[in-house]
Amino acid sequence: RGGKGEGGGKIVLLLLRSGYLSAAEKPIADSTPVAAAARRTEFTPFLSLLQRNEFRSTHPDTEEPGKASNSSPILFDASRNRLYVVNLDSHSHSLSILDAATDRKIAELPVGRNPRSVSLAARGSRIVVANMGDDSVSVLDAESLRPLGQVAVGDEPYGIVASPGADEVFVACSRADALFVLDPYSLKVLARIPVEPNPRGLAISADGARLYVTHFFSGRVSVLDCRERKVLASISTGRDSNMAQSLVIHPDG
Repeated sequence: RGGKGEGGGKIVLLLLRSGYLSAAEKPIADSTPVAAAARRTEFTPFLSLLQRNEFRSTHPDTEEPGKASNSSPILFDASRNRLYVVNLDSHSHSLSILDAATDRKIAELPVGRNPRSVSLAARGSRIVVANMGDDSVSVLDAESLRPLGQVAVGDEPYGIVASPGADEVFVACSRADALFVLDPYSLKVLARIPVEPNPRGLAISADGARLYVTHFFSGRVSVLDCRERKVLASISTGRDSNMAQSLVIHPDG
């Protein structure tokens, strides 16, 4: 992320590593277009910054092993008044469960490596977590909080969303350029749907008919027919949204 100081602006050099963007800084003239662009860019949740003159990494690898240091996203379970929080750091590999009324942590459950997103299956009794680091989906019992197993999917699963009207979960596998459909009760993969490169964020309509998919680096959104399991359209949202990794549907539909 660019900024002002005695050395002028800074260019941030980005490297994709294990699901994180790592950064190194290099002083540049404050008046250059690159400096201006850097100042407008915000990658804080994904960056490990080498602090100028200190060379101190803030990557989660420096955190105490076994303790969550970087948590997102959050899923609210209205029926149980709970929050499910995916811990993205490289040590904990866990899902935290919080009581939404008291802010008390109920449990922290182990899942696969580098979990990225969480969803709740239609019948409400299965928690599913996409694990980017080991190409899997963890399935847990929402009542007993007992792990039920892991399902192998495509390379680098990122986004995950459950159908509101069927026992189906959609998983965006970024490096596989595909969505995987699985049954969270039988723990079986039901289908593989090819899509444009780098699918990440997922949102599904309230009736379970349409699925929307962001594509990292391109700024495009695919629209899928969930029942037919096919792509209906691909929409460009412009270059400014090419880093989008999530999306939501407006309450009006």
